[in-house]
Amino acid sequence: MPGTPLVLPNALDAASARMVEAAGFPAVATSSAATAADLGYDDGEAAPVEEVLAAAALLSAVAAGKDPFTQ
Repeated sequence: MPGTPLVLPNALDAASARMVEAAGFPAVATSSAATAADLGYDDGEAAPVEEVLAAAALLSAVAAGKDPFTQ
């Protein structure tokens, strides 16, 4: 197998995104089911869009090495 495969650990929330980033992975993945469960909803478009986007923004900021809790 040529090249190096891209390993994308899934983050459930900001804390797990921080762990993935700290472990040195080049990218962080997530899933709709993980995001919905973290927000307290079943998967399948039950979570309000605003909450999903806020969770995605938080996860993205943490994965980028920023600390949105202190900024």
